[in-house]
Amino acid sequence: MMTTFDAAERNNCTVRRQATSTPLQALVLLNDPQFTEAARRIGERTLKEGGAHPQDRIVFTFRLLTARNPSARELTVLRKLYEEQLALFRVQKQNGRAPGHGGELPNENSSNPAELAASAALASALLNFDEAVFKR
Repeated sequence: MMTTFDAAERNNCTVRRQATSTPLQALVLLNDPQFTEAARRIGERTLKEGGAHPQDRIVFTFRLLTARNPSARELTVLRKLYEEQLALFRVQKQNGRAPGHGGELPNENSSNPAELAASAALASALLNFDEAVFKR
């Protein structure tokens, strides 16, 4: 993972890391167990602290990962993503699969696994957002 994100060699001091963006980085951010676990934990935090309404939760997650509010266009796209994922995970739950589980730590909020899985999917998408990856 460190090579994929252009980490500096340990024997040299680097003031600023080179900012590159490659498809391999996106694959790591979407699939690496560390990042999927982080997305799940962010999803749990969103359900706990983000408010009762999906739009409030989306704004909470976006602010948490980018330190700014989403634009109207970004909010529309993220709302659509969240609703699609929530519908998908509700179907999986009805088919006997448990969405939102996995990882080393147990889920803190398992009252609605479909909402947790949708919140984790939203967090995973936002973890791949340039503003979440590159803090300037």
